[in-house]
Amino acid sequence: MPAGGDRAARRVRWPGRTLIAGLDNVARAVARALDAVKAPYLALVDDPERFARARCDGFIVSYGNGNRLDLLDATGAGTARAIVMGPDDSAEADPLLTALRRR
Repeated sequence: MPAGGDRAARRVRWPGRTLIAGLDNVARAVARALDAVKAPYLALVDDPERFARARCDGFIVSYGNGNRLDLLDATGAGTARAIVMGPDDSAEADPLLTALRRR
């Protein structure tokens, strides 16, 4: 696990960005598209190998589980322009996004 764990994501906050939970192929394409138009984003990755690969590939990424409501809150989900959850997260996405909307 990279040093700092979920604490690193808590330090990276700014309003209007897009939060990306996970960094599968779909999420990588979204991140590249956001980069192309210079739109701010933060990807949360909880797999050490994917995290290291994403950092090496130049993605803006923090180590943490994007399916945790407390972590999404800590990273500014309430002011996010959008929240992207990949197909791997579909079973958890509906209740999580419903909880975020209620806040």
